[in-house]
Amino acid sequence: MEQRIQAELAGVQIDNRDEVLLRNLAIARLQAGFEFTYNRIFGSQILGLKQLDVLGEVTVEQAREFFTPYAKQFPQIYAKHGFEGWLGFMTSGGLVAVDGDRLKPTTFGHEFLVYLREVRLSEAKPW
Repeated sequence: MEQRIQAELAGVQIDNRDEVLLRNLAIARLQAGFEFTYNRIFGSQILGLKQLDVLGEVTVEQAREFFTPYAKQFPQIYAKHGFEGWLGFMTSGGLVAVDGDRLKPTTFGHEFLVYLREVRLSEAKPW
C-alpha cells in the first residue's frame, strides 16, 4: 500500500502533496467511521435516520413514535436498549444532533446515508 501511495504521489506536484495527503487521510477516516457505524447500527436506526434526513427535523416524541413498532416487533432486542439506547447510539455516534426536544441529522449522518448508497450497503439489517 505504501508503494502504491508513493507511486501516486510521484505524479503530484510537490506544492500540492500536503493538500492531497490531507484530503486522502480525511476520506480514509470518514470511510472508517462509516464502516464502524454500519457494523453496529440497527436497520431501524438506518430507516429512522433516512426519514430524519428527508424531513430535516423531528421532535423526540416523533422519533419515539417511529421507534415504537420496532420495539413491539423485536421486544427481545429493544427491551434491553429501549428508545434511549436506540436514539443514544445515533446521537453519540454523531449521526443525529439534539437541540432541546428537536432532532436533526448531522452532516456525518447525511454523508453516512450517501456512503451506504454509493457502496451499495444494505439498509435491510436486523432490527
